[in-house]
Amino acid sequence: VTVNPVPTLPTITAVGATTFCQGGSVTLEAPTGTGLNYLWSNNATTRTIDVTAGGSYTVQTIAGTCTSTVSAATVVTVNPVPTTPSITRSADTLSIVALPGLTITWLLNGSPVVGSGTRLTITQTGNYTARVTTTDGCSATSPVLSILTDLPVVVQSRLMVYPNPTSGLLNLDFGIPNQRHIQIRNVLGQVVLNQKIDTATATLDLADLAAGTYWIEATGIRPSKFVKQ
Repeated sequence: VTVNPVPTLPTITAVGATTFCQGGSVTLEAPTGTGLNYLWSNNATTRTIDVTAGGSYTVQTIAGTCTSTVSAATVVTVNPVPTTPSITRSADTLSIVALPGLTITWLLNGSPVVGSGTRLTITQTGNYTARVTTTDGCSATSPVLSILTDLPVVVQSRLMVYPNPTSGLLNLDFGIPNQRHIQIRNVLGQVVLNQKIDTATATLDLADLAAGTYWIEATGIRPSKFVKQ
């Protein structure tokens, strides 16, 4: 009677992060051993496997007719990539449609530029793209929109905001009186305040806003950034 030993309980080694964005991968390795064969939970029989799908992975080692106990599971998490945005242009404004909760970054010739959430006022020619990023750090970038001629009309009004940072009251100075519809957006591009102003100056009470960075914008005026403490 010959009793062959059962292979030692295998341990999986991950070569890289086991949490990544869709389109990435991680290599999982089983231990080496003379004469060992392998059986993974996804039916692979190689010592290493390249994993692109989320799930729980285990392995057994086989020596002759003897099979080890199933290893502890290694969990792989694949986070989704957001839908690729598409830029549209209306006069001097570029815009995208993006789901709430995404961080939006505008880029001109590959470098970040100041935008107001889902919208950006054109100030110069070049190649524009918009990148949206999830809280998990997965991102998607729009196709390039080239603006090489036909610059928009220079913005005729200006907006001064003070004090900045503010603890509650924010003073606006447009320079000249005119009926305007202003919006304040948070860093996610969500509108947190809508108001009509028809005077050259105004004061907003922002005591109810959470602390953070915001953008204030109005038709024909470049967006201005301020910080609420």
